Amino acid sequence: MDARDAKARRQAEAVDSRAAYDRIRGELPTHLVRRFDQLRAHCQKLTDLAGSMRGPAVTGLDRAAVESLERLLWEHLRMIWNAAKL
Repeated sequence: MDARDAKARRQAEAVDSRAAYDRIRGELPTHLVRRFDQLRAHCQKLTDLAGSMRGPAVTGLDRAAVESLERLLWEHLRMIWNAAKL
């Protein structure tokens, strides 16, 4: 029962987070969205490169590393948004 409740909470938080992400991107000036997208693309390239260097037996980074990077990008986006509101 607890596992199902936790899963439902995570799914609801994911929906809320996606809505907040979309709202923030919609409120930012175009040049800041473009810069963020460039940063995110650069991070993706580095993630792909790191994954390819681990050898053919292991593909990509572990899930924890990718989630940590996503959290950092999310915090960066919120920081840009807060600075743009000033």
